[in-house]
Order: sequence, then structure tokens, then C-alpha cells
Amino acid sequence: MKKLLLCPVCAISLLSCKKDDGPSTDKNKLLGKWSQTFDVSTIPGQVPDTFYYDPNKPFIWDYEPEYVISIVPNSPPDTSKYSLSGTTLNWLDSNGNAFLKQDIDVLNDTMLVLSQHSTQGDVLSVLKKM
Repeated sequence: MKKLLLCPVCAISLLSCKKDDGPSTDKNKLLGKWSQTFDVSTIPGQVPDTFYYDPNKPFIWDYEPEYVISIVPNSPPDTSKYSLSGTTLNWLDSNGNAFLKQDIDVLNDTMLVLSQHSTQGDVLSVLKKM
């Protein structure tokens, strides 16, 4: 069991992204298939009653290694559209404009950790290779 400090802002979203197959991390490449598999809000006792809460008081999320956690401020309209700028992952809307930017903090052969920093608090997405 691992513990993550999460501070979600609003909604749970399914994300598809890719990973770097090399043992040495190349944060400019995303290869392979990643996906979220469950909604954390359905796990009793693990999340607050509402996602609208004080971002200065995040909760501890316990998860098994095979789980995938993805928390972002808004549900991407088209999760297949994204671009990379250095170590920043940009989720694009239907017009090709970036509506959500996430920093790639950790990228290895099994785990991809993305974070977003805003006035509402830090948002962390953890995705495991399926």
C-alpha cells in the first residue's frame, strides 16, 4: 500500500497518455498506452464528501500499486488530443488550444506522475501502465 497526498479541485477524468520505454527517462517522449480505470469518488472512506473543499487541506489517498489515479480540474473534452512542450503535457480542446497544462514530474517504465499548480491548489495525476 502506498500513500499519496492529493488535492483535487473538481472532477475525476479518464486520461489516456503514453510512456517512455527506456530505462533512462526521456521526458520529451510519451509512448505506449495509459489509462485511468476507476473513479476514486466511489471508494468509501477515501475521499471527502465533496470535491469542493479547502485545497490547503488535502487528504491522504491509499492505493494498491495496480490502481490508477487521475485527478484533474475539468474533464478533457477529447483526451486523445495533447501536445508536449519540454516537460509540460498540454491537454487540447477541440480548437487545438491548451486548456490544461501538467508538469511531467516522474516518467519511467511503469508510472507517469503529472502535476498541475494553480491558485486552487496542486493537482496530482498518477497513471500506471495497463
